[in-house]
Amino acid sequence: IRRSGDGPTLHPMDKLRLDLDEIWSGGCGLRRSPSGQVYGAGLPRIMFGPTRWQGKATAGFVHVDEFGPLETSGGTFSANMYLILPPNNDDDKTQSMRPALQIWPLSIPVNEWEALAPRLRHLLSAQDAAGQVELRAALGDPVEVCAEPGDLVLFCVQRPHCAVGFGGEGIRVSLQCFLNFEGSERRIEIDS
Repeated sequence: IRRSGDGPTLHPMDKLRLDLDEIWSGGCGLRRSPSGQVYGAGLPRIMFGPTRWQGKATAGFVHVDEFGPLETSGGTFSANMYLILPPNNDDDKTQSMRPALQIWPLSIPVNEWEALAPRLRHLLSAQDAAGQVELRAALGDPVEVCAEPGDLVLFCVQRPHCAVGFGGEGIRVSLQCFLNFEGSERRIEIDS
């Protein structure tokens, strides 16, 4: 808790946890290890420009954080709170709206998953530009999510996604945690 002129203020990830705990029927709290150790409530992410992945063909490194078919009964979500964003372009030093994230609204039926999984796993883990270009061509156009400082973006980490790269000497600072959802009556667990 930090103090401001109006009194104490919560860390943004603590506020998210407490808000979810109040509104979600099963509650929300920090995940614990089998031995009872409490996991962290989130991590800062800092990207300095120019980033490795940028431009239309490879705007960012496409990946998934959890590999498996989507299920409506559970999943892992990423909560990203943007604090600082790079300028829109090298000539524009303002923080105008720019895509911060790309997400592919991909949903593979469970009965097709086994046939597609090996190729997807290879492409989603390839660190080379050619593999990323091939993956982007196979996935089609992404949904681009614009953000401003202070915005919170939630998305399912089983969907292919990427942080959009940028040129110049800009910086992107965000806070991120994972929300583990295991059904509407179960507690949401947060970890980093």
